[in-house]
Amino acid sequence: MLIFKILYIFGFSRLFRLLFQRNRLTILIYHNPSKDAIEKHILFLQKNYTLLSLDEALIKLKGNCLPKYPLVITFDDGHVDNFKLLSTFKKYGVIPTIFLTSDIVCTEKPFWFNHKDQIQLSGENLKKIDNNVRLVVLIHLKQSTERHFLQMRF
Repeated sequence: MLIFKILYIFGFSRLFRLLFQRNRLTILIYHNPSKDAIEKHILFLQKNYTLLSLDEALIKLKGNCLPKYPLVITFDDGHVDNFKLLSTFKKYGVIPTIFLTSDIVCTEKPFWFNHKDQIQLSGENLKKIDNNVRLVVLIHLKQSTERHFLQMRF
């Protein structure tokens, strides 16, 4: 951690960005940020990047005419609270892409993070356990939700 602080203080992150990211597309992925957090992020990002919709970015990539520091904002899982951010996006003219988890639409399958064992499997608790144990827990969870789904359908 100390090394990263030193690199930041001496401007290496800006130098890296200037040399390597100027003409490369950055895709920023959110899950379920608060309205305050996303507003602060957008203000920062608009000062430092050219915000594009995913469609705009694809067109510019194909035409080999990306602007300097292009960035696309996306949201993973299509969390219902993402809708609450709509007024913020409109306010700043940002067009994010929201990816929906279609595998669970019209089912009673929960998101992995909303599983009945969510106290044990919360993001913070998952961060505290060993990677190998985490993978075993998540694989078991996936199998148990699939069994639950199969029992419901047949």
